[in-house]
Amino acid sequence: MGKSSTANSIFAERVANVTALQSDTAKAQCFSRVAAGFTLSIIDTPGVLEGDAINGAVCFHCQGLCA
Repeated sequence: MGKSSTANSIFAERVANVTALQSDTAKAQCFSRVAAGFTLSIIDTPGVLEGDAINGAVCFHCQGLCA
């Protein structure tokens, strides 16, 4: 919870959609910014954990992001 809001706070701009009542992240997205000679990339994901298990489909999708 709050991953999209955290990305927005780190970048000090609205890079991810945020709603107050429900998760708005349908699929993983990568946001990158360059500053001071380095690139910071953040992957915003929907829930990676499903109960006690890891959602393999979300993890697989993230492998190709920010490459």
